[in-house]
Amino acid sequence: MGAFKKVCLITPNHISSDPRLVKEAIALERHGYGVHLVFTQNLAYLADRDLAILQTHPQWTYSVLDWTGNSLQSQFRRFYSGFLLKLSSIFTRYRTPIFLSCITLNRHFLWQLRAAKKASADLYIAHNLGALPVAVFAARALEAKAGFDAEDFHRQEESDVLDSPEVVNKMVIENRFIPLVSHFTAASPLIGEAYSKLYPEQEQPITLLNVFPRTKLSRKEAEKKSSVLRLFWFSQTVGRNRGIEDVIQAITACSPGIELHLLGSCSETDKQFFYDLLASYGGCSQCMYFYPPIPETEIFALANRFDVGLATETGVPYNREICLTNKIFTYIQSGLAVVASDTLAQRKLLHQYNNVGFLYPKGSVSGLARVLRHYVAHPDLLKAHKVS
Repeated sequence: MGAFKKVCLITPNHISSDPRLVKEAIALERHGYGVHLVFTQNLAYLADRDLAILQTHPQWTYSVLDWTGNSLQSQFRRFYSGFLLKLSSIFTRYRTPIFLSCITLNRHFLWQLRAAKKASADLYIAHNLGALPVAVFAARALEAKAGFDAEDFHRQEESDVLDSPEVVNKMVIENRFIPLVSHFTAASPLIGEAYSKLYPEQEQPITLLNVFPRTKLSRKEAEKKSSVLRLFWFSQTVGRNRGIEDVIQAITACSPGIELHLLGSCSETDKQFFYDLLASYGGCSQCMYFYPPIPETEIFALANRFDVGLATETGVPYNREICLTNKIFTYIQSGLAVVASDTLAQRKLLHQYNNVGFLYPKGSVSGLARVLRHYVAHPDLLKAHKVS
């Protein structure tokens, strides 16, 4: 590798909520690079998980900003950055300096830029669009290189209304900074293709799927004998309009003996919404279970207890049509059969690996119910898909 090189990885969020960043940091360290992390913390329980990751990798250096609100100083940071964010959001509706657009996507942009420059790295890699300006500005100030990892198609991550202020602001950031990076990766082939069409002068982004190191898991014999079909869905947040409503309706349309297990942060309001929805279709509350968030390293062992992993992407907005989340790969590695909606990205993946599960038409409750009934009626096929 030559002289010792240092890489700075940047996210506006917790490192524990960004497994791609952590995996990249581990890979860089294994190949002899110095690793410095720039991140912020706004949730106390995730701050503890951040610390656990850092303690596992004592060679990493890091700059972290606490705005959890657990101290007077962090309360002030939360208030001040929130005020700055609101002010920037108002002014970005008009022609404004680029740094206000940066703050709209990253309320701690100015602090992160100072921290990144202080790190004096040879390469700055942004994880999340809000980190992209930080990486580019820091790299240019130090005559270093900048990179970007696109886990999503960010301009249409939250909306397909192309003239909405949120989408326009993301387009401004992408158009300004993506042409300046020398290192570009994407989390799915179709995300890479979408960015290549927008920026044909850039090299084709390298696809790095949301896969994980192989983990040896063993399913308990008692669990193998269960006649209940156990469905599993997870995300950082369990909420509405994520396809869960379709799953609830589908399992109530099937015969009894199907359970739905949901992992992630879920408000009491949303929990009650899902329980009420289940009851409205004649379902029993004992067939739906909620689990609080757990560290990413523990998800595989939990998932291994179930039968079918659900990838219920709705295809809206467009990012959901072309992304490949870590769900589907977690299910496969954990020994689950996969039931996935037929978004462009998931259709392409399951056509290539057609022995791991089934597709169903996105938004089709009857199509989803048909697949679930098929697994109930054909346990040998379910077993085959789980071990593929």
